[in-house]
This record gives sequence, structure tokens and C-alpha cells, in this order.
Amino acid sequence: MKKTTAYYWFMALLIAQANVFAASVNNKIIYRLERTEYSGFTLPEYAKSSQCIIYNNGNIVIKNSASILTTTSRDKVQIEGDLQDLIVKAAEGKFTTNPYPVDASTITYIAYPDKFPPTVKLAPIALFEQNGGTGQEIINENAAATVLRNFIDLHCSN
Repeated sequence: MKKTTAYYWFMALLIAQANVFAASVNNKIIYRLERTEYSGFTLPEYAKSSQCIIYNNGNIVIKNSASILTTTSRDKVQIEGDLQDLIVKAAEGKFTTNPYPVDASTITYIAYPDKFPPTVKLAPIALFEQNGGTGQEIINENAAATVLRNFIDLHCSN
């Protein structure tokens, strides 16, 4: 039986589709941890902010700003233990919401989806938040959320 060019194109297309399917099945949802802080309602010369991001591969990026001055530092750590499993457990937490002073400073601890299949829509996982903009304090009561907050503080504290 003689195979035509169309046959080879069809086979190449099938193989390519199989590779795309396999890649999407093997994609794992990966989260990064992030802590952000910024001053509340204040004069511009007193305003300051910081952001610390811990990636699953151990990269840590810290940005600090005061008015028009900004610094960025990078570090690399080796994370032992299953960080992603702990984040998934924290996602199961129940939340307590309390009032918080409006115009006060804000600090948030959040796990953001960093890498995931394009067909998946994910929301960030709140670990803790004291928000002077919204006037709310949100606490994730899951023990895993507390461990993650402590882990973030160990690597992101000034």
C-alpha cells in the first residue's frame, strides 16, 4: 500500500495533538507565596511599601519602595518539604472576617497560582490580610495557613 503525503500530514497532526494533550495532563498547579505591605493614608514622604515573593523553586524576590526610591533583591533557598501540598491544605481553611481600621497600613499573605494549565481558572488563596483600604481583617483559620505565614515571615522579614 502506497502512503500519500496526506497520510503523513495526518499522522504528524495526531502525534502533535497527543503531545499537547499529554503536556496539559502533566501540568501541575504551582503556587507562589507573596507578602505585601504598604503604609496607610499618610503624606507622600512617609509612604512606603514592600513585596516579597517566594517561588516554588526557592527563588525569593524582595522589592522595597519609599516614594520614588525602590530596591530589588534576590535570593535562592532550598525548600525542603512539600510546599505545594501545604498550600492546597490551606485552601481548605475557614475564614474569619473582622473589622480593621480604615486608612491603616495593609499587610497581606496570599498564595497565588503561578503555573497552571490554561483551561484552569484559579483564585488566589488568602492566608491572612489586614487591609486598611477595605477596613477588613481576614484570617484563614487552617493550621497550614499559619505555617505558611510563619514560613513567609522567616524569609521576608526586614
